[in-house]
Amino acid sequence: MRSDLIIMYITMLALGTNACTVMGDSDRHPARSQPVHSEQPLFSDYTFELINFRTDAAARAGSTIIATLKESNYFADLRYRRNEKRNIKIVFAGFPDHKMRSHRFTGDPLLSVARSINRPLAVQSACLIPMISYHRRNIVFEVWHNGKLAAEYRYDSNFTVVIGWVSFVLQPFIQSGFRQADVRLLTWDFLKTARSEGVFLATGNAN
Repeated sequence: MRSDLIIMYITMLALGTNACTVMGDSDRHPARSQPVHSEQPLFSDYTFELINFRTDAAARAGSTIIATLKESNYFADLRYRRNEKRNIKIVFAGFPDHKMRSHRFTGDPLLSVARSINRPLAVQSACLIPMISYHRRNIVFEVWHNGKLAAEYRYDSNFTVVIGWVSFVLQPFIQSGFRQADVRLLTWDFLKTARSEGVFLATGNAN
């Protein structure tokens, strides 16, 4: 009888941990943020740098950002290298005030305490009590001209991950592919805003 209970517990735990819901915390929405695309390049060639994109999840976000920048066809050329004249630095700053430390500690101390209590409770209950984690992502676009910062744009892309049986109840609220989709949207927002403010150098302008 006891072995049956153990097997049932392990089964419930395995199924519960495979039930995952990602809920976004963003005011960006495809209906309000349309893709940008230009038939002809509008701006001179630029280079880009990815800073702090060290984890697998961050690397995926970085790849999405670069793909979106290139798909816009805004730039005559966009390459991964540093150009002091025309450069875009893209910084993954999980903790906005400490860009270079975002790979170490990226959360609120109170959230860390809550997480340390929540996780063992979730495991002990075979995920009847959900495992909840809140993730903060702050992505910074810096446009540099001739070694000087011309403009800086900051965007938050936060989301909550819920693991457990309650995920089945939350299915109607799931934002499919939120993490990557929101990164695309904030990149579109960056391009639109920078263009409207005249930040980028026009095609043929090498100064």
